Amino acid sequence: MLYSQSKQGFLDAVINKDGIPSDAIEITTAQYTQLLTDQSAGAKIQADAKGFPVAVFPPAPTFADVKANKLADLAAKRFAVETAGTTVGGSIIKTDRESQAQLNSALTALQGGMIPDTPWKAANGWAVVTLAQIQPIAQAVATRVRACFAQEKVHSDAINALTTIDAIKAYDITTGWPV
Repeated sequence: MLYSQSKQGFLDAVINKDGIPSDAIEITTAQYTQLLTDQSAGAKIQADAKGFPVAVFPPAPTFADVKANKLADLAAKRFAVETAGTTVGGSIIKTDRESQAQLNSALTALQGGMIPDTPWKAANGWAVVTLAQIQPIAQAVATRVRACFAQEKVHSDAINALTTIDAIKAYDITTGWPV
């Protein structure tokens, strides 16, 4: 097996016999196998000062990187739970951001007396709802959203109190969420 710095890759002497660059260096099968193993583990294969292929692993993530990634995962978890929907009185209520906004708009219009009722589309069908009927739905959604943000804060505070990379990596962000 050969490695060429100019081609930034491996060449087979039989397959590539007519196009082997002058900088090609012969390596053993064991070296080739190890380089591919290292590449599969995240290393980049590049030439050293003499043109020999070496595996270069990226630097280990810093404490700040690991914490930032965990907090980003936490925010994604909160958003997924927040927008997963909820059930109120047998109706499946969507809780994505658009549905939250529509619910707020309908609640405000009903509270202000602008309309007496409104057609409402739940995930499992239509209903015409009045202020008295939409208030428990809005309250359930608001309670769910509040609980999601509160749980994110609990986890965020706990993560921010951790002092080692291993502790942050081991921290479980999947507990305590509303169902």
